[in-house]
Amino acid sequence: MSGKFAHAFGVSCMATTVGQPSPGRIFEKSPRVVGGLLYLLIFLGFANQCLAIRGTDLGLDGGLSLALGVLPVPAALGFLAHDVHPPLYYLGLRGWLALVGAGPFAVKFLNASFATLTIAVIASLVRRSMSGWSAVQAALLLVVSPILVAETATVRDLTLGLFLIALNVWAFVEVRRRPNGREAQLVYLFSGVLAIWTTFLTVGVLAGQVIELILRHANRDSFTRLAAIVVSITPWLAFCLINGFWQTVVSGGPTTGTVASPDALAALRSIASWLTTGAGDSRGILIAVIVLTVMFSLGPTFIARPGEASSKPDEPGECPARLSLLYLSVISLASTLFFAAAISTRWLHLGLPARYVEPTLIFWILLIVGLAARAGFWRGQVAVALLAGASLVSTFAWYRRPSLPISFWSPSVVQAAVDDLASPGDRIVFLTLEQAGYYQALSPKPRSWYGVPVGTDYLDRDPVAQAQRLLSHQLLDSTTLWVVEYRGILGPEQQAVESWLANQGYPANPIPLNDSTLQPYAASGLLGPAQRVNAQFADGVSLVQARIPRQLTPGRPVPIELVWSAEHPLSRNLTVFVHLVDNAGHALVQHDTLPNSGARPTTTWQGTIVDRHGLLLPASLGTGPYWIEVGLYDNQGRLAIEGRDDGTVRLGPIHTQALSMVSSATTDEVTRHPSS
Repeated sequence: MSGKFAHAFGVSCMATTVGQPSPGRIFEKSPRVVGGLLYLLIFLGFANQCLAIRGTDLGLDGGLSLALGVLPVPAALGFLAHDVHPPLYYLGLRGWLALVGAGPFAVKFLNASFATLTIAVIASLVRRSMSGWSAVQAALLLVVSPILVAETATVRDLTLGLFLIALNVWAFVEVRRRPNGREAQLVYLFSGVLAIWTTFLTVGVLAGQVIELILRHANRDSFTRLAAIVVSITPWLAFCLINGFWQTVVSGGPTTGTVASPDALAALRSIASWLTTGAGDSRGILIAVIVLTVMFSLGPTFIARPGEASSKPDEPGECPARLSLLYLSVISLASTLFFAAAISTRWLHLGLPARYVEPTLIFWILLIVGLAARAGFWRGQVAVALLAGASLVSTFAWYRRPSLPISFWSPSVVQAAVDDLASPGDRIVFLTLEQAGYYQALSPKPRSWYGVPVGTDYLDRDPVAQAQRLLSHQLLDSTTLWVVEYRGILGPEQQAVESWLANQGYPANPIPLNDSTLQPYAASGLLGPAQRVNAQFADGVSLVQARIPRQLTPGRPVPIELVWSAEHPLSRNLTVFVHLVDNAGHALVQHDTLPNSGARPTTTWQGTIVDRHGLLLPASLGTGPYWIEVGLYDNQGRLAIEGRDDGTVRLGPIHTQALSMVSSATTDEVTRHPSS
């Protein structure tokens, strides 16, 4: 640091040493007390993080992260190539899951550990550059920060990214302190590369370092190290561009519809609220005004008196290091906030979310404790206490936050239904990776599952093509595909996947859940040969042939294929009914639906129509015999059939087969490593 700016800061800092020792300097004479307080705060921070990660809530994005940590590496990287997150966290999460399993607490414990390490690194940085008491203040503000607590309680990359950013800043300052220190240089390079490979928000931090190096006319080596960090991410960017990232760039972001970007004033209000209280409410504006007023109130610590300036403003001691860290904090705070605000407003089209403020949090805390140290002991304590109190209130509010409505998000119900209904040879298909991750975390013995993510345009990557690639082989096996359809993403992509499945599999009656629909599709493995039927219906409709199973297996699905012929489109929109009846004619299972799951209404029929249905048999089904009854109806009644007064075609009979006789190929396929 050089020039008038550095000299002004130096003069102000020299003024703090004039006069009687402050209580803060008396406190500094007890390093063991400072060390004890820091250890206590780090322990309290760890306890707070562990308390926050209780329960099964992973956060909505947490389910996605867990799914990406379980999917095969090529599938996970292919998904991330369209996303905006580097892959390091998800690759590391894969190893963590292999070590500790996918239980909710075990998965989130990784974030709790890195959050605690972040507190320790920032405390070390402040203690070395400012003072022990300032380190205590910084650790306290991090411990009670609701932003850090909230991010720890999810499964996401930002907590690891925050730790790596903190370590990188620590090393950046150490390299300035000891330019020839090889250890600090290696830590700077290592942490910077890992940080940028973990979170894109590192870009804002590195931008601040570039500005700081330019303003203080740093040597070439400093720029070379920083450039090496930036260049290290180019292989990942090249991979993303090759695999479709340009589609993400031109998509306009994940927010659908016409959304007005927030104005600059709204962004500033959001920033002030998040940084001062850790909550997005208006209290933050008031707290910010009070804190800054307290710290910047006129006094000898901010305005040097005549004759108090030293001719040696750069003399050794804590003051130059403190000013240097303040200088870096101001620049980095501005650059990280600018980057976060640009991403959130121009890409997400939303107000600044808390997760984007998290990297900014450490620079805000460094700035506050640095200014508090220069504002005088008691004024500084009041300012820090106000911020800590506001954060603590918001942390308590976070712990008391209401749960999401079960009609919006109910992963435990989905997990219980899937595990209860799916057999060992079945496959589960999730149309949202968030639900897949929750299933992996909540299920005691998760079955094999496949992910075909739909709903967000820039991540879809032709979901029908993905379904065809992943599921075509599965639909040939004598298994059931259980498709979890999240109602929150109903749209053309999901409908396209459902239509493809209806044309390839045999859809049975859907099972409604709190937030989703569980749609079973019977596979073709039990389907028998084609049978000529030639049942003549009214209005030029005939049932030409049918394929039904040779035998029934209790508790297993029944695929049924009907081939219709129509001379012309019908004037009535008819429903197809397929009933399994016993010897007395009682319907045991039925599937009533529009033809081809609604894709081919009878008002469009002409020529040959292939219509597929599935029946889920109860496990208590007796030996039989049973029949399949087929017909067409609407609110006017059943469509008449020549030679049948009840408008029904009866197919069969069929007898049951013992479950133990089913081929082992359909039961010995359980794996805990899902594919995508």
